[in-house]
Amino acid sequence: MSFYCFDLMNGLHHGHAPCVCQNCERYFLTRSGHKPKYCSGMAPQDSRLTCRQYGAMMHQKEQNKQHPVYRLFNTRTNTIRKHHQRGKISDELRREALYLAETYRDRALMDNDYAAGDYVHDMEQETLYAQARARLAQEDKP
Repeated sequence: MSFYCFDLMNGLHHGHAPCVCQNCERYFLTRSGHKPKYCSGMAPQDSRLTCRQYGAMMHQKEQNKQHPVYRLFNTRTNTIRKHHQRGKISDELRREALYLAETYRDRALMDNDYAAGDYVHDMEQETLYAQARARLAQEDKP
């Protein structure tokens, strides 16, 4: 037991402190003066990601929930999915409307003027459906 106490104190002396990962709740040693939230082990939720990558991804998702562009996008895409489930729109129209919504979202994230102006109008339900129908009609023409 005295060996483990000596090893812990020696590690603390050299800047290595034990911490608990906020994702997997395992203990790990820090290697620098700052205290990280996550370890570099594999995340239990997704075996392809480390706890740090998973934590960063979840942090970004939380920030996106508050972003006005993402909030409008999520609202509109949920409406489109519900309309498809209820049989109000066809599968082709759903795919095209979702594609347009993604395109408008990406454009709004890159262009602040568009986000402040035409994005809200372009993301209106009837406008999206009308533009999606027009695109589908163009594809059907030889």
